[in-house]
Amino acid sequence: MKRLICVLTLLLALTAPVAIPARTVSAGVDNFTFSSFEGDYYISRESDGRSRMKVVETFTAEFPDFNQNKGIVRALPKSYDGHPVSLEVRSLERDGQPEPIYSREYINNNLVISTGTDAYLHGAQTYTLTYTLRDVVKDFGDHQELYWDTVGTQSSQPFGSVVARVHTDESTRDLLGTRFACYEGGQGSRETCTVSRDEDVIVFRSTDQLSARENVSMVIEFQAGSFAGYDPGVIGTVRDVLLAAAGILSVGSLVWAIRIRRTRGRSAPGRGTIVPEYLPPKDVSVLMASTIHKGTAQAIPAQIVDLAVRHHLKIIETKKKGLFGKETPQYTLEYVSSDGLAGDELAVVSALFPKLEPGARYELSSNDATVGAELRKIFAAIPQQSLDASYRRKVPGALKPILPAALALLLSIGALIISAVLGYQLYITVPVLFVTIGLFIAVLVLCAGQRPLTEQGAELRDYLRGLEDYIKMAEADRIRALQSPEGAAKSHIDSSDSAQLVRLYERVLPYAMLFGQEKEWAKQLTFYYEQTSASPGWISSPGAFHGALLASTLSSFSSSASTSFSPPSNSSGSGFSGGGGFSGGGGGGGSFGGR
Repeated sequence: MKRLICVLTLLLALTAPVAIPARTVSAGVDNFTFSSFEGDYYISRESDGRSRMKVVETFTAEFPDFNQNKGIVRALPKSYDGHPVSLEVRSLERDGQPEPIYSREYINNNLVISTGTDAYLHGAQTYTLTYTLRDVVKDFGDHQELYWDTVGTQSSQPFGSVVARVHTDESTRDLLGTRFACYEGGQGSRETCTVSRDEDVIVFRSTDQLSARENVSMVIEFQAGSFAGYDPGVIGTVRDVLLAAAGILSVGSLVWAIRIRRTRGRSAPGRGTIVPEYLPPKDVSVLMASTIHKGTAQAIPAQIVDLAVRHHLKIIETKKKGLFGKETPQYTLEYVSSDGLAGDELAVVSALFPKLEPGARYELSSNDATVGAELRKIFAAIPQQSLDASYRRKVPGALKPILPAALALLLSIGALIISAVLGYQLYITVPVLFVTIGLFIAVLVLCAGQRPLTEQGAELRDYLRGLEDYIKMAEADRIRALQSPEGAAKSHIDSSDSAQLVRLYERVLPYAMLFGQEKEWAKQLTFYYEQTSASPGWISSPGAFHGALLASTLSSFSSSASTSFSPPSNSSGSGFSGGGGFSGGGGGGGSFGGR
């Protein structure tokens, strides 16, 4: 099967000049074959006990007779088993003569060498590449291994044959174990190939031709402790220290931030028992309430409705015809009065109506960026106002854990840079970097904006929870709450008087919007409007007022207000082939290509 694939590939290469335009062929620099590959690997033990390997590769490229190729591309590994291998290219020859290296690039922990000049090459070209590496033996405790790929599993060209010879010398001859293995095929293949030994040379040979992206991997066992482990040196030690320090600082800063959050950053407990409340809190705006409990995007629409039901504004709904005659609601706010308003409530009215002229109108559909920005500015100032009003407090030292978290992130970036420069594989450094980034974000979230509730703030929060519970009650339960001794003591409301219930339900409506209960609340409010044969004076709609109208209008108005005042968007042991452990799947042998 392999032979058939190779024959078909050769036929394609021979017929390509006829079948494909020359312009297309010239771009297919990988469209050639290697008739053979022979690698000689000289493994030795240096005086410090570390492994050293000299590699001499001899391979013959079969270029087409037309102008397509100027040389070959060879990727060599810069790291092995997670550490650099001190790769050094010694020489390059073509047909027995020195050959220039056109360019060198570092890609995915590989040194990618492009050979030749700007002159085209034709026919068979035999290259001899010599390079050296260190620390190429893996330690498995009970034994050590040289586990190496020859041509790699990323080469686009087939190989007529692959032969690898591992040479031992006086320093390594007596260190050999008894197990040798050869694997061939694509990445992950467990198909075995031929292994033989002739005194100091162990030969690995493919059983047949190799197709594109197929490889021969060789495994040689050495006795335990034959070679010393990788010595990272001063810079490598610095890199390891940076990684360890980054991990310790990241985890430590997170623990510190959590501790602050759970101790000094804890809100006051409040009264504990939540009692249903049927009146809005006194001297507290809807915007302020939204920052204490259930802050939502409905805060500004709810505040506007609150001003309307208190007769400072009026909401006017009209219908506007759009495409195909479909009518869509359009809302206008009309200024009525600012008497009795102060703080952020007066600021909201002033943002909509700077001159405070009775009868002045503002169309929400205009999407005025200036007004929207002013309202968002008012809303953004509420957290600070909650501090000024003693509803919340600052936490001493809340931001301190951010500093070690940021330092950990910088250290991990430094370790990544050192790894990339020295040729370390990044499967340790990159995860550490991602962990430090994630923990830095977590620390920021935990530390930033810590404003726990004071006793006064917790009391307001519990009051709002009680109001939310009241809104969620069934109507019969609400009436019983009004009639209870506690309810009568707060503010007497005759539950049999629909007019009083209308006024009560109108006042609570903005908070129902804030808590996401406006549709149900509007239906109940509509019921009492119908009981009193009245219509809401704070909002007007075209046509006669009827049951489902208020809920629909409120929902539409809330959506329109949120859109109008939203922030503007920016336009702008077992073995297999390719198991040498190198990035890109190339194993020890890297990969081949053409230029």
